[in-house]
Amino acid sequence: MLVVGNTIGVGIFTTSGVMAEQLPSPGLMLIVWALGGLLSLAGALAWAELAAAFPLAGGEYNYLREAFGPFWGFLSGWAAFLASFSGSIAVLAIALAEYLAGVFPFTFTGGTLASFSLGSVALTVSWNQLLAIVLVWVFSLLNYRGLHLGSWTQNLLSLSKLAAIAVLLVAGFYYGHGSWTHFSPLLAWSGGSRIVSATGLALIPVMFTYSGWNAAAYIASEVRNPETNLPRSLALGTLITIVAYLALNVLYLYALPVAALSGVVRVGEQTTSALFGPRAAQTISALIAVSIASAFNVMVLTGGRIYFAMARDRVFFSRAAELHPRFHTPGNALLLQAAWTSLLILSGTFEQLLTYATIVIVSISAITVSAVFVLRWRRPDLPRPYHVWGYPWMPMLYVVGSAGIFVNALWERPVECLLGAGLCAAGVPAYWWWRRVDSSSNTA
Repeated sequence: MLVVGNTIGVGIFTTSGVMAEQLPSPGLMLIVWALGGLLSLAGALAWAELAAAFPLAGGEYNYLREAFGPFWGFLSGWAAFLASFSGSIAVLAIALAEYLAGVFPFTFTGGTLASFSLGSVALTVSWNQLLAIVLVWVFSLLNYRGLHLGSWTQNLLSLSKLAAIAVLLVAGFYYGHGSWTHFSPLLAWSGGSRIVSATGLALIPVMFTYSGWNAAAYIASEVRNPETNLPRSLALGTLITIVAYLALNVLYLYALPVAALSGVVRVGEQTTSALFGPRAAQTISALIAVSIASAFNVMVLTGGRIYFAMARDRVFFSRAAELHPRFHTPGNALLLQAAWTSLLILSGTFEQLLTYATIVIVSISAITVSAVFVLRWRRPDLPRPYHVWGYPWMPMLYVVGSAGIFVNALWERPVECLLGAGLCAAGVPAYWWWRRVDSSSNTA
């Protein structure tokens, strides 16, 4: 449920419109979704070996530290705190606030709460931002009070989401006003030799939408029988997500031709209106709200474990390494994450940070999967309760595929890639500062 809940968020209800601009062909769109799913499954199987060998909180922070050294582990955690995890939580919080306002109309959500300036910088705080911050703290406190309460919340949200998607699919195909003629011609392409480049660009939002298949690894130290349960959860959760994504995209194309989907951001609402009429838009808004809440809860729950692991190794704020004496959760890390996320929501720059960091996230995931090869070479005697299926081809598929996405993005979007690299580079002085502080305290 963590994997499904974290992966199936708002992306599946928005990404297909962006893809339709890059690949105006129903067959090519479905092929790219299947390819993204295959790459994600390859990554999940590789992570399963790493998670079973190192059942520790923190995910890739531990694997990179063990394979390449502490600096690379820190760099992944730094990117997570600064943009990828905190930024994703901020984006999901604002999206959830907007969709909740659509389902339960709040008369004040669209207005401005306050406006003030800090020097030459003007800031405006809206009611929607305030509601988003409240949601961040509510979900953070739920997970602060224990993994049991957080996991119970997650199970409820994920199961509700899967049930709602199943109802939407059945109702859409049996009662919706769609047409299978929208799939003809299936593999039309008029972009000449740019098909490889277009496919690479389309894979970027697809891989972002699939991101989350590694969610269970972040709480490995709190899972019963992690050697068995982690590989099962990563593989099964990813497979469920692939099936759901492909089925939903078939439904989108059944509802509207690919030309009508091109450039549409709120694809879920557009296709539901086409299938059942405009009154159905509020129903899909409720489904999307549950979907966002599910992914939102996972991001809050898992993010704190990364900073806890970093602080435990003395490369982050020391208070983040403390476990709550009663709830046995990394409470301070969760509160620190909530505070930083609140600032991102107020700043209004988190979406830009997240855009810059997307390529970095793909790169770090590829480096993490490559840790399977490094550890098999350097530590052949390491106990491995699970060996990745299809080794070495499956992990190699993920590494090569991610490298191809990065190279294509560097060619097509050089500014975003360089800014993302600069974001990570900012972690270098921070790492050495924390190491110096640690050395000074040990000497004293």
